[in-house]
Amino acid sequence: MDELVSTSRSLRKERELAMYGDEEAGIPPRNYILRLMERKLLHMQRKF
Repeated sequence: MDELVSTSRSLRKERELAMYGDEEAGIPPRNYILRLMERKLLHMQRKF
């Protein structure tokens, strides 16, 4: 359960970048979301 809570909080923090992208890194929103989801999926696969 702690992992789920941690992941949920992390995703909440990333919400703004997911909506608007990362201007500093030049990543548009769609690409940012895909990268974020790939990272979270890999993280969860390692844990379970």
